[in-house]
This record gives sequence, structure tokens and C-alpha cells, in this order.
Amino acid sequence: MKSNNKVVFCLIIAAVLLISTACSEEKIDGYSKIKSFVLDEKGTKITMDYYGIDDTAYVQVSNSVIMYSALRVTNAEGAENLVGNMGALFEGLSGVEYNLDFKEDFLTEKIVIHYKEGDVNQLMAIPDVHIEQDVTNGINIEDVGTTLKANGYKEVK
Repeated sequence: MKSNNKVVFCLIIAAVLLISTACSEEKIDGYSKIKSFVLDEKGTKITMDYYGIDDTAYVQVSNSVIMYSALRVTNAEGAENLVGNMGALFEGLSGVEYNLDFKEDFLTEKIVIHYKEGDVNQLMAIPDVHIEQDVTNGINIEDVGTTLKANGYKEVK
């Protein structure tokens, strides 16, 4: 009888762990994270997370932390004068969320692109956004990974 109780107890613990893991998985637009890449050099750290199904990403989340020294400024005011108008590039774009926040010694920037909701022509008009395909059906994560790795990013496992 005691061994049955131990088995039941172990099954309950396993079920709780499974449920808590499944519930804690971050999703965006119902998609799970499929790949992450990071670039960390000279006072700048950029993390690129891709959410989708299998090898197709439908959402891209870019989180950047940039030290003011990397921008060759000494404080938030100097950084704001240099990059504070970046948000204007993203205003009114469908499928794009943008946030820029100035801290004491660094700034944070977050850009979320929902490819299915975005207007490809609008996205292509943003400087440094290189889109060469119809992204409304998602993007191939292997192609993105190849490009990012060629530019110094490392895949996060």
C-alpha cells in the first residue's frame, strides 16, 4: 500500500511540474519561441527572439541594452539627443511595437514585429530593415540565423 502511495505522489509531482512548465512558456500571438540570437560587444547587447512554428517565425522581438559610453555620450540627455527620435520611424506602422527607455547609464530599446500584421512596404521603408521576401507568411528562421551569425550574433541554445 505504501509503495502505491509513493507512485501516486510521484505522478502528482510530475504532473505539477509538467503543467507549471507548460504554463510558464512565453508565447506571443500564440506562438512559442523557436530561436534566439545574441550580439554582445562594446557596450551593446542585442537579443533577437523569434516566435513561430517549426522553422517559420511570425513574430520577432529585439531587445537592446546600449551603454551610453557605446554611443559616446555621458548621460541620458546626450543619448536622447542622439537617438530619441527613433520612435518616429515606427509610428503608425501596423504590426510593430516600439519602446525606448533611458536609464542612468544605459538605454533599452524593444522592437516587436508581428509579420502577419505588418505592411511589408512600410517595414521596408525603415532604415536598416532588410526584407527581401513577403513576410506576411512568416520568415524562414534558418535563413535569418545564417544572416545574423554572419553579422556576429551567436545562437542561444
